Amino acid sequence: MSGMAHSPGRVSIGPISTTAGSKLTPESRRAVLEKIDSAFFSFQQEPVYELLDAPTGEIRLLEILPIRYWINETVRCRLYKTRLVDVLFQYAALSYVWGDEQKTKKIFINGNQFYVTVNLASALRRIRNSETLQVQKCSGPGSVHDGDTYETVPLHCLPIWADAVCINQSDPEELNSQVRWMKYIYSKAANVISWIGEPDERRMDLCFGFCAISMKYQPILPTMLKPAPT
Repeated sequence: MSGMAHSPGRVSIGPISTTAGSKLTPESRRAVLEKIDSAFFSFQQEPVYELLDAPTGEIRLLEILPIRYWINETVRCRLYKTRLVDVLFQYAALSYVWGDEQKTKKIFINGNQFYVTVNLASALRRIRNSETLQVQKCSGPGSVHDGDTYETVPLHCLPIWADAVCINQSDPEELNSQVRWMKYIYSKAANVISWIGEPDERRMDLCFGFCAISMKYQPILPTMLKPAPT
């Protein structure tokens, strides 16, 4: 897929103009604010990918940053690495269909423009916009069998593991190594989010047909996540 960071360089927010004496509409004002914010955000660039130490079980997790101006603004994330053993049952793993890899949308990761498939961008935006959906996570490293306590948190506050972003798809060695870790990544997640796409009648029927295999597996209905205006 085209999950590649945009090459750093001069930042431009492009032309912003209005007819003399006219006022910006709310939509235009939000667009201007997002352009300015994106320009400043680009100055805070950090590398998207740092090498993982595979023998110690390092993985990457995605922190979805909160909305700044409006619900449909570009998704911004922070990608960081950690050891799986240090985050047991403290993150959510995303299960989704990649979709057409030729159709992509821009998000920001560590200040860099990064292109992901439309379905992944949609899932990340919906998770970010979910204000009322609560999930459980472990209060500290451990397992569900050793007496650890759990706490309830908003879904959008949990770090996310999504293969297309958290694995450097341009590094064959890392790709092969991380694929071997995937069964552990999913089994040690506090929640597994199943995203089947934006709601329509067929998807809703399919979604209601899902069964919760365990308490840790929670199909996320599109209607449970705050809808974005068209």
